[in-house]
Amino acid sequence: MVKQQQKVANKVLFCDTDLITTQIYSQQYFGKIPQELTELEREVSYDLYCLLNIDTPWVADSLRDFGHRRAEMFAVFKEELGKRNIPYLLIEGTWEERFEKVRQQVETMLQMH
Repeated sequence: MVKQQQKVANKVLFCDTDLITTQIYSQQYFGKIPQELTELEREVSYDLYCLLNIDTPWVADSLRDFGHRRAEMFAVFKEELGKRNIPYLLIEGTWEERFEKVRQQVETMLQMH
């Protein structure tokens, strides 16, 4: 599916939930990671991975949970990126500061390509 999205993206494709995220939550909810997720991950690479810090207030909704485990889950995401040697940009601060940091990084990347 990501490859299809890449084909129609206009220079930039943001993925909120990727195969790494799906694997992490599969492990959390079901205690295992389906082999298909690991195999599919081999087909995907990213130019930039943004890791959002937990320095903003938790806002519950019908999709998000683990609010009481934010620090633990942040550590899991950071560890999984490290295991894969995936560089990431740590995003923190106010919502405006976060947006600006990502915007500047994307602009820089677009100028390089």
